[in-house]
Amino acid sequence: IVLVAFTQRQKIKQAIIALASDETLRHSCVHTARDKVAQFTVVNMVDGVRTLLLPERELSKARVLMMSLDSTILDTDSPSWRRMVAYASAVENLTVLILAPGAPLERTATKLRAIRAGGITKIDAFFRDLGRAMEFARENPPAIEAQDPFFTGFIAAIVAWWTHARLLIQLHGDFWTDDKSLHPGAIRKLVARRVLNRADRIRVVSNRVRRGLL
Repeated sequence: IVLVAFTQRQKIKQAIIALASDETLRHSCVHTARDKVAQFTVVNMVDGVRTLLLPERELSKARVLMMSLDSTILDTDSPSWRRMVAYASAVENLTVLILAPGAPLERTATKLRAIRAGGITKIDAFFRDLGRAMEFARENPPAIEAQDPFFTGFIAAIVAWWTHARLLIQLHGDFWTDDKSLHPGAIRKLVARRVLNRADRIRVVSNRVRRGLL
């Protein structure tokens, strides 16, 4: 396994060279990656909502608003779309708001809506997304889920605070490996910490990420 902080460019370069020259290492990384991807199952996603809502509500009656940057969810032939369809089957309804510029677009399936509010620029998209999220929140979703503590988490935290909904944040990586106070990512890290402090539940992909939060 190769573990390299994303801020250490020289080590990243060395890791790439090592991967290119060592076939055994490549195979090991591939198997490790497959095992990690296998953890992102519908069962795990549903379990996250279950721990957030129960015992106050039955899972089948849960309404979930999810914020995501994954535009492939809008592709009905993609694995991401199929995963959302399966996720929606376990709850009362699931609305996925895709936070990205582009033309407005909506896909629907049984108990599922995937929507891109649209926008010409990221700033335009931000305000459109925030407006749509507030609109959905009026339908009283008991859980708001974001797939990162930055852009999606920021919008989710605002909506959760405004509507008193519960907030579930996912962490797919360790964002605190660099302690430099003047690092360009300092503002994003500050936003992330605020969002994580507001969250009712935080789900991480590994014990290493969990240790970074403690």
